[in-house]
Amino acid sequence: MKLDFIKDPALRKTIEDSFLYIAAIFDQAKKSKYKLYREETFQVIILYVISITESILLYIFHSRGEKMKYNDYSYVHCLPAKFKYSDASGNPLVIAIQVRKEKSDYQIGLIELLNFMKDYVPKNIAVRIIRANEIRNTYHFLKPRDRIFFNVKTVERTLDLLVKVIEMSPKLITEN
Repeated sequence: MKLDFIKDPALRKTIEDSFLYIAAIFDQAKKSKYKLYREETFQVIILYVISITESILLYIFHSRGEKMKYNDYSYVHCLPAKFKYSDASGNPLVIAIQVRKEKSDYQIGLIELLNFMKDYVPKNIAVRIIRANEIRNTYHFLKPRDRIFFNVKTVERTLDLLVKVIEMSPKLITEN
């Protein structure tokens, strides 16, 4: 798989190492007679695939020189209760200083990246990434796993998705 479009050597090496790790644990899991081991390992692979996908999309975002901003509020002061706004009864009315700030990488999530790149990432790929991300999110123990099947087919579909993301990525860096 060609990762030549990633000019950051540390990121490219991390992704390449992740591929080696995925290959090793995928082989071992397929051979295991323990269902729970297979399922948990398949889930870890999906976690890695989505993490790689997210890092590639963030890399593309930065390579394109894009920025995301948010409103930050400081010096927030509540007005006395006698000041009321009809559509927000029961909620305090406040005065604050609003400043537009650039989001840090840790503040930018996968769904937000996909929304931001909706004109560049084909819709069918974006939908598949979102579905795989939902599977990845079951790694949080409070998320239900009962509707997800962690099997070879699920992993292979997720790996195929990663290949498609990598194949389309060089074009996304340069496309306006």
